[in-house]
Parts: sequence; structure tokens; C-alpha cells
Amino acid sequence: MKKIIFYSIAFTALTFTSCAKEYTCDCEVEHKETAQGYSYSYKFNQDTKIKSKEKSAESACSGLDYENSETDQYQVKQEVIQKCEIK
Repeated sequence: MKKIIFYSIAFTALTFTSCAKEYTCDCEVEHKETAQGYSYSYKFNQDTKIKSKEKSAESACSGLDYENSETDQYQVKQEVIQKCEIK
């Protein structure tokens, strides 16, 4: 009887265990500075590991997309754009 209860609990636990995998979220970050007679831009990539189910990982990765633009006191416009996708 103990074996039946043990195996039924073990089977139930395995059934409800999520199949989480590790996904890589690849983000391309671009920084731009522009002013009168001046322009500068650079890009770099940043990877983030996400351990989750595929749909949740895609949602988390797309949630890392970011865009910001502002002009400082010297009239230099600074933009930061981050676009991410699952690899």
C-alpha cells in the first residue's frame, strides 16, 4: 500500500513539474548622441539568460525592449534604444 501511495504521489509530482528550459535573450543596445555639427553612435550586444517556459521567456525578453530620448542642458540629444529577441 505504501508503494502505491509513493508512486502515485511521485507520478503526480512529475506530471505537474514544468518543463522550463534556459533561453538566451540577445539584446542589441544602441546609444546615439547628436548636436549641431556633432554626431556619435555606438552599438553593443548584451545577453541575458532566462530559465522559463518558451512563452514566458519570449514575453520576458520582449519586456526588455527599451527606448529613451532626451536633450541635456548643452542641447545634446541622447538616445538609447534596446531591442531584444530570443536566440
